[in-house]
Amino acid sequence: MRPINLIKRGKAAIAGLSLFALTAGSALCATPDDVGLLIEAQLGEAGRQIPVLVEGEQTPLSTMRNLFYRGRAFRPAWSSGHRPTLQAEQLLDAIGEAEMDGLRAEFYKAAEIKALIAKLDLAVSSGRLADTDSLAGLDLLLTESFLRYSYDLIAGRVNPATIEGEWADNTWETDLHRTLEKAIRSGNLKELISSLPPPHPGYEELKAELATYREIAQRGGWPGIPTGRLMAEGSRGRRVALLKERLIVTGDLYPENEGTSRLFDDSLSDNVAWFQARHGLEADGIVGEMTLEALNVPVEERIRQMELNLERWRWLPYDFGERYIMVNSADFSLSVFDKREEVMTMRIIVGKPFWHTPSFSSTMTRLIFNPSWTATPAIVVEDLLPKVMEDHGYLERLGFVVYRGWGKDAEEVDPYKVDWREVKEEELDYRFTQLPGPLNPLGRLKFIFQNPFDVYMHDTTRKDYFFEPVRTFSHGCIRLEEPFMLAKYLLGDKPGWTSDKIVEAVESGEKLTVQLPGDVEVHLLYWTAWVDVEGTLQFRSDIYDRDSQLNEALLGEITHEDLP
Repeated sequence: MRPINLIKRGKAAIAGLSLFALTAGSALCATPDDVGLLIEAQLGEAGRQIPVLVEGEQTPLSTMRNLFYRGRAFRPAWSSGHRPTLQAEQLLDAIGEAEMDGLRAEFYKAAEIKALIAKLDLAVSSGRLADTDSLAGLDLLLTESFLRYSYDLIAGRVNPATIEGEWADNTWETDLHRTLEKAIRSGNLKELISSLPPPHPGYEELKAELATYREIAQRGGWPGIPTGRLMAEGSRGRRVALLKERLIVTGDLYPENEGTSRLFDDSLSDNVAWFQARHGLEADGIVGEMTLEALNVPVEERIRQMELNLERWRWLPYDFGERYIMVNSADFSLSVFDKREEVMTMRIIVGKPFWHTPSFSSTMTRLIFNPSWTATPAIVVEDLLPKVMEDHGYLERLGFVVYRGWGKDAEEVDPYKVDWREVKEEELDYRFTQLPGPLNPLGRLKFIFQNPFDVYMHDTTRKDYFFEPVRTFSHGCIRLEEPFMLAKYLLGDKPGWTSDKIVEAVESGEKLTVQLPGDVEVHLLYWTAWVDVEGTLQFRSDIYDRDSQLNEALLGEITHEDLP
């Protein structure tokens, strides 16, 4: 059981944490009451007022800080007599290890805390009493640093909704102020902090790989390989020797298996294929332009890539559900998990960069056999109308019905009698619906989960696309390599829905909606660095430029900030 109460919220973003500026004082006699009076004075009227908290709304960090101190009658939490407590040292130690989670100690004023503690220690060792201003300042600084650090570990430093318009707001309701008070009283602050990051094995596994790559960086990284002809079995020379050195550094080649240092043999081809597979490249064992580019990415960039994906882990629910579907848009893959065990995986097709597949969590509730498809206005204007104007029989051949209006009572119109050259997207009052059939781009199955983006999973008539290494061909929806296998799994507990029944429903050609026997959580994610179920570190290209956006947000301090 986690020692902190967390409730995922989907509305207002939390404002951030701006740490209070300290002022040097001159008072020499420090008692808890004296320090408490200064703390109360620094918090001002806001610290004494009873805040209005509406059930279900986000509790700002400043409010949590004020509630924490008011609950203590403003007495200091982090000092005893004239010295910082052991728990103050524990918090400082924890902040010092923030880098392990891809964070930075300077985010949480580590240098200021150290300077104040050193000042207080010097006063005591010199036989003087610590001044109350320093003790009060240190107390507020530690409390605010704890709140900020804890919140960043729980929910992430950046609200994804501020940089990725599709992602639902990521805010949490917490009772950190009460949890901190309990930890202060019981002395288990260290255990509390260690419990805050996401509890998922994937988070800890990526952290471990991050530590490994930091060690590689400290040893100087890996050698760069000059450009030149492609390297394949039979190649020789200095570039082959550098290739082997490069693969050894990241464990893609074991030193005892490296063979003749300047020869590209069949064993090295296997090692190159392994490297290619875990970087999302065609695993042909040949070092061409794209493989050479991946080999030459500096270790510092790989480290940052892992840090960015640790941040993404902190955006996710703490509980993925009993059964859930994981989509990784950057990897063009889907996995189904049952009780944390992967029971199914398949290739997928995701949105083009302009029509990119969004990231969010939802619940799948039903599937549709032989679905119809209604094109969005943008697709009508950009894709369908140009084809209609070139070929007047296009809509009829593909089974489209055109309606004027979008309501249930919309009137069907004859597409041959409309001058489509005069129709503009912002004025489009026509609905294009393609009837079920072999030419319908949704294929024979459609999987529904609630979301505001009109995104779903479906079958496809373009099976050839699944053999492409980069599969960004859709308008945002997810096309499945094995939709019938997924349907069979999801309907497995529904009485009467055998494999034969599924085939019968498909072959009927009739549209049929079927409720799932139990809700299935769906998580549409974007991992460019992760550890797979086999324990292998994977990297992928940033197809939607989201790593760059997240990096800019973190560097630009677009964070979950709030507090003065």
